[in-house]
Amino acid sequence: LERVPEDEAYALTRHYFPSKCGGAPAWLDPVRVPYASQLVSAKGDKLDFLLQVYAAVECEEPSAFHRTVFVFVNASGGETHSRGGCRAFRSQLPRENAYYAIDPLPEGMRGHALDVELDTVRKVRCDRWDVTASEAAATLRAPTRTYPEYELVVENEERATDPTEGMQIIEDKVGDDMTADDLDEIEADVYDKDNEQLATFHVMLKSDPDQVLRYCYDDGAKPLWPSVTHAPSEDNIPCCERCGAPRKFEFQILPTIISKLDV
Repeated sequence: LERVPEDEAYALTRHYFPSKCGGAPAWLDPVRVPYASQLVSAKGDKLDFLLQVYAAVECEEPSAFHRTVFVFVNASGGETHSRGGCRAFRSQLPRENAYYAIDPLPEGMRGHALDVELDTVRKVRCDRWDVTASEAAATLRAPTRTYPEYELVVENEERATDPTEGMQIIEDKVGDDMTADDLDEIEADVYDKDNEQLATFHVMLKSDPDQVLRYCYDDGAKPLWPSVTHAPSEDNIPCCERCGAPRKFEFQILPTIISKLDV
């Protein structure tokens, strides 16, 4: 994470397709933003904007030339793992669209505002971050608990070895002839595997304490879990609700981000 000087704050506006953390969302599509009802947990708690990643991918789909993933979380840390406690939204646009020119803006140039018709459509969506500066302290900071704003600086991850090498999930077959001692041995082995994996995870964090996110869109990419036994399997990761295709890993938010956000 890196602070952006005030005279360069334009770089975090939507016209520059930023990857950033905190502040207000810089919506890729400024009109079709999530509805207010989509930004609450199953318990009705409002979700805070955590970060967004501009993640254009090389594909033949013309509607996805621009692509950003937005992540919202419950401000109560204990509720993050509950249903709806964390939600991600993908927004994408073709290269030719109603909001941006085909070529990138020159550095320092401000983008154009929406016309009256598009702005009217946008307001129906009820974007709660869209407030004036004079209203911000009263209506934005308290109810949304907006986090400090930083740019997400992208760098290649360099490690001496792959921290996931040697990580195996135990697949022992338990038969009817297993004794109590055999079961105790298996449980101890599982416990050791979890400790080993947690140690690997901590080593990864310690090797780069400023890293807050790991990104890789390549086929076969996987997150580095802090646990073996509590990591989700392919069986309990649901397929896409729209097309039925299996979901794939794209990025992993690391716990180091907590210390950077004054929480």
